Amino acid sequence: MIAPGSDLWNRLAALVVALSDRLHDAAALQPETRLVDDVGLSSLMVVNLVLDCEREFGFVVLEEDFDHAETMADLALLLERRLGTPADEARG
Repeated sequence: MIAPGSDLWNRLAALVVALSDRLHDAAALQPETRLVDDVGLSSLMVVNLVLDCEREFGFVVLEEDFDHAETMADLALLLERRLGTPADEARG
């Protein structure tokens, strides 16, 4: 399981906070935080988050994979699978 405070988590949280109108502190993000309901991302913001993740982490995020990412934990686990390394050990 990913750990808040890890390198991957911090990089992902920074991307989410940059897009959110509601959230201004990455420390408030927890694994159970919902991207739409809690963070307030619109469908357009989610598309932007996908693009930002692709640039930040250097791979293509498949739309069908991202559609199932409802929480921060879902998103981090998706990135973990794509990177092929435990999320709390991933480095940029």
